[in-house]
Amino acid sequence: MITEFRWYVGSAKGRVKSPQWADIEAPLHEIGNASGDAKLETFIQKPDGGLECFTHLSVSSENGLHFLSILDEDNEVRSLFLPDREPGMVDISGLVWDNRMVTNDFSLVYRAFREYFETGNVSTDLLN
Repeated sequence: MITEFRWYVGSAKGRVKSPQWADIEAPLHEIGNASGDAKLETFIQKPDGGLECFTHLSVSSENGLHFLSILDEDNEVRSLFLPDREPGMVDISGLVWDNRMVTNDFSLVYRAFREYFETGNVSTDLLN
């Protein structure tokens, strides 16, 4: 399997194949303090030699709000759901989300990216 990390914050962007945690951590913190997107992907090799996205974890952040989701190995999309947050809709990077699916707690984003980096998945306790 091959991993790749892509991110952008403002006009800065980056792409790292086979990243180390340090390659992910610094841009991730920048996104947490500003607005931007990040995606950590795992690819598998297809029989024809090409690559296919197997799983990925992504975050979109804007104005201190973060939408976090994963496409897992069962091809299911999971995201945060925080029932204690106020119902309503919020715009993050031009997409509208249920307010209960976003967080202003960046430690949840950090934890999910660290877990995905180490295991290739994120527990259903965090993303359901």
